[in-house]
Amino acid sequence: MRKCFIWRVRKYGRAGEGLADIRGKNLPLPVRDMVPVSIEERIICFADKFFSKDEEFLLKEKPLDLVRKGIAKFGQEQMERFEEWVKLFGR
Repeated sequence: MRKCFIWRVRKYGRAGEGLADIRGKNLPLPVRDMVPVSIEERIICFADKFFSKDEEFLLKEKPLDLVRKGIAKFGQEQMERFEEWVKLFGR
C-alpha cells in the first residue's frame, strides 16, 4: 500500500473532511482536503462507520440508522457523501 493511502485512511473523519470544513471549523487536522478519493479509501471510511472503539460496537456492527444519526450532526455535506456511499456499497 502507498504511504499516502494509509495516511489518508487513518486521518479521515466522519465521512471525510473537505478543505473548507477544516479551515472554517478550525479542525485540528492538516490544512488540506481529507475527503476519501480512491475506491479503497471510500470503502474503508464507509466500513469504519459501522464499528467503533465504543465497547458496545467494537465487535458488532452499528445499525444504519444509528450511523446516519451520528453523521447527520456534522452537516449536510457529510450526510450527502455518506448517502452516496450507501448507494454505492449497499446496506
